[in-house]
Amino acid sequence: MVRHQQVDDSAGDDRQGGPPMTYQRPWTSADDATVRLRRCREPLPHTERLYQNVVSRTIEPLELEIAQELPDVCSRHGRPAVARKPIRVCFYDAKQHPRFHRIAVANWPTKQLSPLSTILVGDWPVCDRCAGAARRARRIAAVIAAVMTVNLLVLAFLIVAARAGLMTDFQAAVRPLAWMLFPGSIPIEICVLVLLLHSGTEPAVFRPIYDERFAFVRAHPHFRKSLQAMPNGRPPTAPTDH
Repeated sequence: MVRHQQVDDSAGDDRQGGPPMTYQRPWTSADDATVRLRRCREPLPHTERLYQNVVSRTIEPLELEIAQELPDVCSRHGRPAVARKPIRVCFYDAKQHPRFHRIAVANWPTKQLSPLSTILVGDWPVCDRCAGAARRARRIAAVIAAVMTVNLLVLAFLIVAARAGLMTDFQAAVRPLAWMLFPGSIPIEICVLVLLLHSGTEPAVFRPIYDERFAFVRAHPHFRKSLQAMPNGRPPTAPTDH
């Protein structure tokens, strides 16, 4: 169930200039954990090109970082954490929300994607299951990348051989393979590759950000309980329905 949650955190706000950016459309659940954020104290490196997009952005881009200590508990599985993993989560200025947690298409006729609006960084606790799943995802992604590379090398070799006169039946040998790869298996493999790499780098499921001081994360009850037991870990207010 989606709940509306009003957040008030006048104490301990170390933002750099200006009031916090808030929006009127929360996208949270009663089972979410609330994690405190702040603006990055130093600009993130190599992000200038990420903000360049032909689609107009409706809000100011933000670079945020986790501003509180997190428990040694996995937010996905509620198991003890075995490591802290650096995260870099992107949010997009989409029609659904100005800081949407998934990439979206802004203009279907031109296939233009929604521009990047927010980057969130920090270290996140992961358990043995998360670490194992990330390793498996990387291995499968490596295999898919290797298969794609071999296919492209074979296609390139056949094209060169045909143009050099070593292969007389160009249409029978090369064109079917080219159509099989484009728009056949290569785009599918690229999509699978992106999904695998994304699943291996996102140990937490974030909601859209509607207040720059807080992130709402889909979390296991053990994580929420451990977070609330820590200093400054209690949510600002309890969620209320509207």
